[in-house]
Amino acid sequence: MNDPIFPRAATLSTNRFCFYHCIPTSGGSSSALQAAANNQDTQALLNGGSLIDAACISVPEEKLPEAMSTDGNGRDAQLEA
Repeated sequence: MNDPIFPRAATLSTNRFCFYHCIPTSGGSSSALQAAANNQDTQALLNGGSLIDAACISVPEEKLPEAMSTDGNGRDAQLEA
């Protein structure tokens, strides 16, 4: 694949690629407690609870090393837009 975060990967799921290469522009809960509460709501079965669709932007090239790991599996850089 020639990917800087996953140098040994031949294939990669879209979800995994986006987790390490993209930054959501909006959404999310204000705290882990709030996210857990949202996911317990019956509406979470219909709307995803604390998971909402939001446009994403690519991680800037200079920030990619923050998502790289020594084992080649990537790491959560916890980047914000």
